[in-house]
Amino acid sequence: MNRHELIDVATIRFSGFLLGETKFFARSVDAPPLVDVTTETTPPVDEVGDPSTAGRCDVVVDTPLGTFKTAYLPWQWLGPDYPTLVYHHGSGERPFDLGRFSTNSFRRLFLGVEEDLPINLIAVRAPFHEGSNREYAKAMGEMANFVGMLAASVGLLEALTERIADRTDELIALSGISLGGWTVNLHRACFGSADRCGVTGRRQF
Repeated sequence: MNRHELIDVATIRFSGFLLGETKFFARSVDAPPLVDVTTETTPPVDEVGDPSTAGRCDVVVDTPLGTFKTAYLPWQWLGPDYPTLVYHHGSGERPFDLGRFSTNSFRRLFLGVEEDLPINLIAVRAPFHEGSNREYAKAMGEMANFVGMLAASVGLLEALTERIADRTDELIALSGISLGGWTVNLHRACFGSADRCGVTGRRQF
C-alpha cells in the first residue's frame, strides 16, 4: 500500500467516523449511465472567461441531470508560449483552500514550487466541493448527484481545453488524482481533446 492509498483509506475511515450513517448512494442508486450523461453535457465554453485572467471563475454546467456549480482558478499564467496543465483535485478536497491543514492535493503538489515549473497552471473545482465534507457526503447520498458531478467536471475541462486552445498552440495537459483521475479519464473517453492526460488512481469508495 503506497502513501496515497494510506491517505485515502485514512480519510475515508475518518469521514465514516464523523458522518455516521451518511454514506455514498445511501438514499438512491437511481441514475442514468455515466457516459451517456457526460456525452450529453454541454461544455460551458461561453461561460468560461479568459483562462489567463487572475481570480476564481465560477461556472455553471448544464447536464441532463440539471445544473451544477463548478469553478476554476488560474494559479499561474506565463503566456501563450508555454504548455498548460489543468489539475483536478481528489474526492472531498477543497482545491482553493490553501491553508496548512486543509485536505488539498493541489497545495501539496504545487504550492511553493510552481515558480520552478515553466507551465501555465490552472486548478479546477468539482461541484459540491466548495463547502464542508459533511455537505459533500450528504449530496453524494444520491448517485444522480455523483454522476452529475463527474459530468459537470468533464464539461468544465472540455470548455477550458477549448478556451486555452484559442490562446495557444502549445501542449494542453489534464491531470488529476483520485476523483480527478476518474474525471480526466472520463474526459479522454468522451471528448479526447487534450494533448496529454495524466492520472493517479486511489481507492475511493
